[in-house]
Amino acid sequence: MSNLLKQIAPFALNVIAAASTALVMLGSLILAPLILAGVWLANQCAADPRVVA
Repeated sequence: MSNLLKQIAPFALNVIAAASTALVMLGSLILAPLILAGVWLANQCAADPRVVA
């Protein structure tokens, strides 16, 4: 078991870095349309004279 850990250990940091990068990219893909939709909606509301903030 210890021998196996010694073989895997050098790659552990790279695997963790790749996984975290993938999660950040996935999060960005999910959040970007929501942020853009929010900005669009805010602009629509700001242009409507009936909306009082």
